[in-house]
Amino acid sequence: MAGVFVEIGTVPNSRPVKDLVEINELGEVVVDCSCRTQVPGFFAAEDVTNIPEKQVIVAAG
Repeated sequence: MAGVFVEIGTVPNSRPVKDLVEINELGEVVVDCSCRTQVPGFFAAEDVTNIPEKQVIVAAG
């Protein structure tokens, strides 16, 4: 069995929304357990957020 894992980087690209939503000290968009930011109707998902289960870790598992 073989597989390929492509990783572009580990630094979240939150720059496009940095003036719209809360960004933590790691550059991640801060979300709750439903992927909601503090801005009503604004959601974020996956590795750009502060969720602990990053895709690179899930994929390796």
